[in-house]
Amino acid sequence: MTDSVEKTNDSGRVNRRNLSGVYIFHQFDNEESREPICFEDCPDEKQSEWLNTLDPDAVKHLAKHLAKTVRAIGDEFNLVAACNHVLSPGYWENLTQKMQKIFKQKT
Repeated sequence: MTDSVEKTNDSGRVNRRNLSGVYIFHQFDNEESREPICFEDCPDEKQSEWLNTLDPDAVKHLAKHLAKTVRAIGDEFNLVAACNHVLSPGYWENLTQKMQKIFKQKT
């Protein structure tokens, strides 16, 4: 996955897709005030900043909500991944260990 890039529309305003319904306040550089912006439309730095404020249960809830959103979008537009990506052995174990380290740092 690549870092998010703030894409703008013809008026110079950052595009907002508002897909997940998970809103946080953010102010883009070219805008006058903070506005509620969907999580996926915020820059990576803002996403990280906000995620670092959540407790483990909130992160789990967010993950489930985003999974439902992705599933609904896929179902609506009949989308299926075009590649057969095979995860390396130990992928989930490594991911779990990384997440546990993050949560231990917060407590």
